[in-house]
Amino acid sequence: MRMRTVFIVLQILVLLIEFSPALLGIREMAEAFGCEGYLNRVIPCVIGGKDYGRPFYDLGFSIWYPYLIVPIGFVLLGVWGRSQHSSRLS
Repeated sequence: MRMRTVFIVLQILVLLIEFSPALLGIREMAEAFGCEGYLNRVIPCVIGGKDYGRPFYDLGFSIWYPYLIVPIGFVLLGVWGRSQHSSRLS
């Protein structure tokens, strides 16, 4: 497989992992079980006798990580593109 194809596949995987909390709809999932899904504090959510408040809070809060990861990915993409461009000139 060409290096460019591998890089594009990896970028797509990174984006899917980054935005998975939004794609999964963590808040909607919590509300479907009768729980509140807010980011200001952990709210108890008992499902089947077990408290899932903390996992819902953690997954909901992880939606903010793309704000750090996406710019880093663009910088790495630029560095990679620059190195590919300079290697072709040599």
